[in-house]
Amino acid sequence: MDGDRWLAGKTSLASLAASHHLASRFSHPVDRLRETRSAQRDARLSALQQVKEFLTRDEEVRRLAQQFLAEKLPAIQANVDDRIKRHGAVRRFYLSAEMKDFASGPLPLEQMGHS
Repeated sequence: MDGDRWLAGKTSLASLAASHHLASRFSHPVDRLRETRSAQRDARLSALQQVKEFLTRDEEVRRLAQQFLAEKLPAIQANVDDRIKRHGAVRRFYLSAEMKDFASGPLPLEQMGHS
């Protein structure tokens, strides 16, 4: 009788160990899947933050461009050739303080790959 109990206990322990081994083999891929999904979610949230920052900057650039077109462009157009000569080159004029609101416009589009 004791031998039967011992054999039954040994069989139960072996069965339990096999079940544990089988469960652990399945839990590792499940854990990896959870980690992958978590990393993907974090990447999407990060991308959304970047989009939000871009849209905020884009809104500011649009505001500056509209203000430039309404308030500054008419005065600049009246004597643009003189202004370019004063700065020595079109590029220097474009990058000058009086054109900074206009020159800041293309940058966000360039960052997105448009030009």
